[in-house]
Amino acid sequence: MAEAQRGRIARGLKADLASLAFCGYDWKYKQRGYDPMKYSVQTRLSELLQNERCKQILEKHLPGATSHPQLHMALHMSLMEISQYPEANLSQEKLQALLADLNADPAT
Repeated sequence: MAEAQRGRIARGLKADLASLAFCGYDWKYKQRGYDPMKYSVQTRLSELLQNERCKQILEKHLPGATSHPQLHMALHMSLMEISQYPEANLSQEKLQALLADLNADPAT
C-alpha cells in the first residue's frame, strides 16, 4: 500500500472518530460494555425480546405487548414498521420515549 494511501486512510479514520466525538458518543460507555446508540427505529422486536431489561421497558411503554396473542406476527418487524399500524398504539412520541429508555444507561 502506498504511503499516500495510508495517509488518506488515517485521516479518514481520524475524521470519523472526531465526528463520533462531536455527536456526543462517549467511549467510556463502550469500555464497560454499554452502547448508548444500540437501539433505533430499525431495531427488530425479536431483538428486544431477547433482553429482560428491554422486555420490561416495552411493557412500561406498551402494556401487554410482550404477551399479545399476535406477537409472533411482529417479531421480525422493526419498531418503525410496528409504529405504522394504528392498532399498535405506538405514536412517534411514544416511540421516541421508548427508544430513550432503551438507550438509557442502565447504571444510572
